[in-house]
Amino acid sequence: MIIAQYIVVGIIAVVAIGWLLKTYVLPSKKGGNCGDGDCGCH
Repeated sequence: MIIAQYIVVGIIAVVAIGWLLKTYVLPSKKGGNCGDGDCGCH
């Protein structure tokens, strides 16, 4: 039973680290309407 708990904790840790990397380290480039009003490109 302890092994199952370690596996669950490991999976949660990997998902959390992946989410943090995706959110902060690899920000997605937003393809917007640059040149059409206030697009947030500046």
